[in-house]
Order: sequence, then structure tokens, then C-alpha cells
Amino acid sequence: MVAINRLLVNLGKVTSGSIQEGAAYPIPPPDKLFTTSTAVPRRLSVATSERESFMAMRKDVQLWSGDEVSGAKRGTEHAANVIAWGLSEVPFLVSRTYPNDPQSMIASFEHLTGHAPLHDGGEGYIW
Repeated sequence: MVAINRLLVNLGKVTSGSIQEGAAYPIPPPDKLFTTSTAVPRRLSVATSERESFMAMRKDVQLWSGDEVSGAKRGTEHAANVIAWGLSEVPFLVSRTYPNDPQSMIASFEHLTGHAPLHDGGEGYIW
């Protein structure tokens, strides 16, 4: 939760200094943190050259963003799921975007961020 809280602060969702240790905040499950294709381009900067290679790592991605295809076929949706998964303190099952096995999710997260996820990708939970 600390990582998600820090992320929300960085995204301007919580004002600086308003997070208190041990306090409960109404934070959505990580897989719901970014829910639209427009959320990622504003909050996650991915170079055009990196988009193609990221989309090639994923299954059935047809374009980076746009309403021409369903969310599961947009790179922004995949990126949102991968980032939310990697920032969670405990891994969770990602649905609708594939591949979603731990090795693929770790590789995708590292590709987008240059860092390992906050967890080891091991046994997690389902929301």
C-alpha cells in the first residue's frame, strides 16, 4: 500500500504530506488503478520507439491507444495492467491482457520501467 500511496501522491491524487502511516485510504485494487486507455498516456511516458517493442512482448495488441479496438487490444491497457501489477506489494492475477504469467509480467514491467517489480512475481491473490 505504501507504494500505491506514493504513486497516487506522484500522480497528484493525494496532496503532499497528507499520507499518514497506518491510516486507511480508499485506494482501488491495483488492477483498477488505471482503468482507461487515456489514463496511461497522461501518467506514463513511453517513448514511441519503446511502444513497438513492448507491444510485441504482449499478446493481441493491435495499437498503442485509440477507440478503434477494445481495451484488451491497446498497448496502453496492457501497460496500465503491467504497471499496476508491478507496483503492488503482492502479485495478483491480471485478467483481459495476456500473457499474464509471472515471467512475462516481470519482463514487461522491467521493459517499461527499467526496474524490477516490488514483489518477486510469486504466489499472489485474486481480487
